[in-house]
Amino acid sequence: MNLFKFSILFLCTIALLLVSKNVKAYNLSIDLDAVGITGSTADGDNVTDSFQQILFYIESTSTSSNSLDLSVGATFNEVGNLLTTQFIDHFVTDDEGLNDTIDGWELTGHFDDLQKVVVGESTYTDAWGQTHTTVYIEYLSGTMDLYADDNVNYSFGANFGAEDDANFTDGNWVAQLSLLNGTETLTFDSNGVLEQGSVHLNWQFTGMQPGFWIETPSGQDINDYILATNWNVVADTNFNVQHYLERTDGQTYFKIDSSHNGSLAMQPVPEPTTFLLLGTGLLGIVGIRSTKKKRDKKAKISKKA
Repeated sequence: MNLFKFSILFLCTIALLLVSKNVKAYNLSIDLDAVGITGSTADGDNVTDSFQQILFYIESTSTSSNSLDLSVGATFNEVGNLLTTQFIDHFVTDDEGLNDTIDGWELTGHFDDLQKVVVGESTYTDAWGQTHTTVYIEYLSGTMDLYADDNVNYSFGANFGAEDDANFTDGNWVAQLSLLNGTETLTFDSNGVLEQGSVHLNWQFTGMQPGFWIETPSGQDINDYILATNWNVVADTNFNVQHYLERTDGQTYFKIDSSHNGSLAMQPVPEPTTFLLLGTGLLGIVGIRSTKKKRDKKAKISKKA
């Protein structure tokens, strides 16, 4: 490869890296007017302060279709409900009465089709002779919908699972997320008691309520931004496993009830076609340059003849 081709390919690589590096989490605000909700703060604008992360609490129930334990190959369908507890940035004071039971509003979520599978297990013994087992789980697919409601009536029920939850989907639909991928790790002591657990999920927004999600400080509707550009909006969620309970009759079913605290951050990413166009455009320059050089060489040969 000559120097010119190498230079173009090098620039292509650098361009892709720079685009990826400069993608940052959105600064967001929520405009409740988009779904007809009146906030409870004195300014009367029905718009929250700018924030970068959403904190949430989740309760879920995972049911296996092929196993009575967490052995490798066990598959699960997970159902759960989410409550937004706080908006996080350096300084957020106006949340328009989030979860105020008198005259506030709630932002909830629900999923009922998260598919996951146990892919591995490892065991180690610590310095005190205690055995610890870690189970590795991979998330495969699923969707989650978010709702805004001016009636703060969510109920997580008495148990940590999702089966006795209520009123998480009775608000105004504001977004749908499709799962891209995810992982879960669960570490147990020698008695099978959960010591720690964590979940990381990557989502892509596949639908948004127009006018609800606002990028700050530009004030641009993020839904319009998606439609007008070749960029997607993705969300990263990270949460711990706070409570964990296995239920089985040893013969017909195996279920896991759990609760989680976590956070969600949204950011724009270019569609794969954007990278492809950039790369092929630069490679096209290489091709044009190469063709021109061949024509010039043939012309010189003709003149000598």
